[in-house]
Amino acid sequence: MNCTKCKNPINHTATVCEWCGYELLPNTVNNTVNNPINNPATPNPVQKIKQKNVFEWYAKCWRQWVDFSGRARRTEFWSFALINSLIFFLLLMLLGSTADDSTSEDFFAILFFIYLFLVFVPSLSVFVRRLHDTGKSAWLLLLALIPFVGGVILFIFALLESEPKTNKWGNNPKIDS
Repeated sequence: MNCTKCKNPINHTATVCEWCGYELLPNTVNNTVNNPINNPATPNPVQKIKQKNVFEWYAKCWRQWVDFSGRARRTEFWSFALINSLIFFLLLMLLGSTADDSTSEDFFAILFFIYLFLVFVPSLSVFVRRLHDTGKSAWLLLLALIPFVGGVILFIFALLESEPKTNKWGNNPKIDS
């Protein structure tokens, strides 16, 4: 039996593909002998599952803001990074646009630093979980102390694919979600 999305072999009792994380609904697992996908007369049995959007991943990171165990998918990590970058950019734009008015400038500077303070621990926890997902120890975050090179190495680690199987930090989140 093969997954209808990635075409990798799967167990006939599987509900989720262990390779790509695709949820296998009834009649979506196809046989290489009787493959309805290749038969144009047969309707396509693949049903779309509801995918999480960027904001749902962002909210998941906030719900797990002090959870330093487990694993985080690339989607979860990069969604959190994207939304935070947009918020920081917006706050910096507001701060820059109020440069003439000291009261407004102080307000947006305080708002910026409050948000920076609030987002520090959730960012740290999602990065730790992301490192766990790639099979790396959270101690590798200390690489950030090495100017430039450490940040580049951590960036590369954040881009890596998840370990496909269960590791010492838990099950593959692609399969669990």
